[in-house]
Amino acid sequence: MMNLNPNEHKLLLEMIQHDIINNDVLEALIKMKKDKINEVHHYKITEPNKSVTRWQTYLKDEENGRKKIVAPTEKELYKKLYDFYFPHEGITVNDLFPKWIEKRRLQNLSDRTIRRNINYWNKYYVGHSIIKKKMTTITFEEIEEFFHLMIRKYDLTVKDLNNMKIVLVDIFKMAVRRKIINENPFKYVELNASCCRPPVKKTDAERIFLHDEKILFFEELNKDLQYRPSITDGFAIFLLFKLGLRIGEVVALKFSDVNYKHSEIHIHRMETKVEDKKGKLVISVVNHTKKKSTSGDRFLPISEYELNLITKVIEINKQYQYFDDDFIFCDENGRTPASALDCLIRKLTRKANINDKSAHDIRRTVASEMFNNGVPIEVVRDYLGHSIIETTWGYIYNNLGKKNTSSMIHESLSSMSGFEVPVLNCSQIDEIKKPREPCK
Repeated sequence: MMNLNPNEHKLLLEMIQHDIINNDVLEALIKMKKDKINEVHHYKITEPNKSVTRWQTYLKDEENGRKKIVAPTEKELYKKLYDFYFPHEGITVNDLFPKWIEKRRLQNLSDRTIRRNINYWNKYYVGHSIIKKKMTTITFEEIEEFFHLMIRKYDLTVKDLNNMKIVLVDIFKMAVRRKIINENPFKYVELNASCCRPPVKKTDAERIFLHDEKILFFEELNKDLQYRPSITDGFAIFLLFKLGLRIGEVVALKFSDVNYKHSEIHIHRMETKVEDKKGKLVISVVNHTKKKSTSGDRFLPISEYELNLITKVIEINKQYQYFDDDFIFCDENGRTPASALDCLIRKLTRKANINDKSAHDIRRTVASEMFNNGVPIEVVRDYLGHSIIETTWGYIYNNLGKKNTSSMIHESLSSMSGFEVPVLNCSQIDEIKKPREPCK
């Protein structure tokens, strides 16, 4: 039977469900297809005869004007004609995926984002039958079944589900825009997100450096600077604690970004990964492209402390002849990569015997310190280079620690203590300790 458009497919399903499908209906559907082809096909269709052994006709051809097509049966010939005149109805999700990826490249999305999309595709979609079905025949029930299967198979969190779902959601949107399908089945899709695995919520102590942890970490960081006086990585980490930069931003700083006269530093560059000509992700420093937002390009105020740090780095670079295109942080091998700072941070947290921390935990620590010390959230947002304030709220944590938090809570509720605790003597205490008499 020939391919069906959405309306015909829906009609066929309804007739099957109501047990009224028969040969006459099938023949009627085939006739609908033939009529649709005959409306647009203007070449003669020749049946097999003494001189022609197969069904044949012609199609328009840009190079030769026309080309002959043949088939052993009328049904197969009409199928070829239908695929020629109405190619969209045979398109699958698998067919559209490369076109979708190309569209995202043209939208100037980061190479890392596109690579993540490809990884989701390879992990969750490749090998599943839904991507090989004609898009005109995929129902919302099949989509729901597919996603619920993925939730069970991979024990997805809601975040995992949303990240992998964007691939199929966007491909169906593309199919609608290209008129491959008349209606997007996603408008009817209902997913039970309560089946997803709850994310493991990290505590405040796991997301930021608490006061005591900062002291221990700084001690180890200063020891490292003394032990390796020719390496400036430690100064970059100290700068992270003052400026709250992304790790890719601090390693992309240049001396030309520092304005000594106005005591500010220009953040407009970052290390990231981009695809080379072979499609491989390679490390590169680019103009600020974090989510293609202008918020990343910003000027931050710096104090004498930061200027002294940078001056010390200048002295070390001159002493050891470190130079690489004006980058502040470099060594004999060139610009310091973000991976080197990340490695050092994790190494020093272990030496300090504190929770394992990353450069992003430093960034959250800076945001929390600012907000908890009275800096308005809008200022914190601009300082961090966020485009929306909801993102910034996700960086705010309680930096008091468990003991100080408990003391603060008890102090704040001290006026709620209405019960007067009596002072008991020894005989009264002994009486209290006696077991209660059983009820009669």
